[in-house]
Order: sequence, then structure tokens, then C-alpha cells
Amino acid sequence: MISNTEKIQIKQILQAPQWDAIMNVINLRLLQIREESTLRDSEWETLKATCLKDGRIEGLNLLVQDLYRIAQESK
Repeated sequence: MISNTEKIQIKQILQAPQWDAIMNVINLRLLQIREESTLRDSEWETLKATCLKDGRIEGLNLLVQDLYRIAQESK
């Protein structure tokens, strides 16, 4: 459970000008991940690499979404 104090801190971070720099890093990382080839030596390895790639993208996106949701919940 996240305390209201932590929610306020997250909100302040998202509103700070420095957050733009963090989002730039996240977006660059997402671009790098999307550009990675998942073609491997076997169908299984290709499928595994594709699933892992999708999971990494989804994980970063969910983290950012959660941060904004938590910030909106702050009192």
C-alpha cells in the first residue's frame, strides 16, 4: 500500500521539469527494445524472445501508467 505522502511525492516528481528527462530515457529505451530483432535459431526461441520483448515494453508502459494513476489518487 502506498501512503498518501508517497502519492504526493510521486505527483511532485511527475510535475517536475526533470520528469521530462526521465520520460525521454524511457521512450528511447522503448524504441531500442522495439527495434531489437526477435529472430532466433528455432521457432521456440523466436517465440520466447518475442514474448520477452513484449513483456519488457508492457512493463515499462505499466510502470508509467501506474505512476500517473497513483499521482491522481493523491489528496
